[in-house]
Amino acid sequence: MGRFLSDWIDIGDVPALIEKIAEFPAPSTNKEWDGLTSGVAAMLKSLPVEILEKSFERSNKHSLSMGIFCDWLHENKSPEACRISAALVARGIDEAIFSLYMNLEFAKDRSKVPSDIFTEKHCKMLFAAFNQAEVGPWALASLKLICELRPDLHSDIKSFEAEAGIAATIALRYCLGHDNETVWEALWELTNIPKAKLLNQPFHLLQQMDLSWSGHEDLLVTLLRKRFYPLAFPILEQLFDSTQPLILEVEPPHWCLEWLSKLKGEQRFWLGDRLGRLLSRAVPKKTQALFIAEFNKKDSSYRAILATLILPKFRDLTTDEFAEDAVSFLLALLNKSTIDSLLGKTATESFVLERLLPLLSTARGRFRSNLLTALKQAGDRHGRRYVDDEML
Repeated sequence: MGRFLSDWIDIGDVPALIEKIAEFPAPSTNKEWDGLTSGVAAMLKSLPVEILEKSFERSNKHSLSMGIFCDWLHENKSPEACRISAALVARGIDEAIFSLYMNLEFAKDRSKVPSDIFTEKHCKMLFAAFNQAEVGPWALASLKLICELRPDLHSDIKSFEAEAGIAATIALRYCLGHDNETVWEALWELTNIPKAKLLNQPFHLLQQMDLSWSGHEDLLVTLLRKRFYPLAFPILEQLFDSTQPLILEVEPPHWCLEWLSKLKGEQRFWLGDRLGRLLSRAVPKKTQALFIAEFNKKDSSYRAILATLILPKFRDLTTDEFAEDAVSFLLALLNKSTIDSLLGKTATESFVLERLLPLLSTARGRFRSNLLTALKQAGDRHGRRYVDDEML
């Protein structure tokens, strides 16, 4: 809608628009404004930057109008938009940090980025924003790009370590040199710090770091073994789409299962999902076999965690590897769970024909719904249609 209206607005409408926007009540979070700010920014896309700067410069630093201007700046991607974004960051306007990052990272011509505008003050403001979960990662990314453009600022940035905790120190070193040895040294130092001293550290910054963990697998496992969710999740999230060749030694595997069993709600789900994905591609087959053996133990207290979070991620796993009691557990789970079934992801054709399809005639309620889902999943893998789509 905003882009459509851009043909109907001119610069003379901006003062009235800003005045109207000022009447909106302040929300509890900036996210409540996202749709509105991006829509109005799109509406203003064709207006000249110098006119908009004059119109918005008096806006309150955390106002809706400033949010609109920052959205407009990150869509503009021009040397002038970069200059204005940097000036706003220097004024302490956090909403401009993402705009600055977009103008630095996606500049149409990197050689035309006005790198001479950056000073120690810009770097200091970005460093100060590290602690904020929402803008901290973009502050880190912006500071790293400034380091690449302005090596003469490195000594100033290095001096920030004097007032930085371990997480911010790692981030600063990453900015100064991608994958340099001082980053790994700080990460090893982190392994020896008690969890009580790691509270309220900005570990969310780790998610923004493109680190190559190949050759550092021992460190990765040691950090995960601390069982500290605020540290572990950003690392796992960083590795989510990674194709790095990794070989992790996590034996014996009970430590991660016990850890997951103590987590609740979303923390258990997200950590289990990311950890399961990493284990599926990075631990040797002999270690995967230990997880399967644990699942096959009749008295294992980790069966539900394995069935819902870990084993569904293992490639080439089939029902042939499950003990009969484990199969009975999975069938019972169909009556309780509404998530994708491990049976659907592992059932062989013979298992479907001999064990699952015969249950369909008497299945009812949630059990029937989940059984149909499992049969659909198995059919997609086998290239067969075990159930009609209208049954789902």
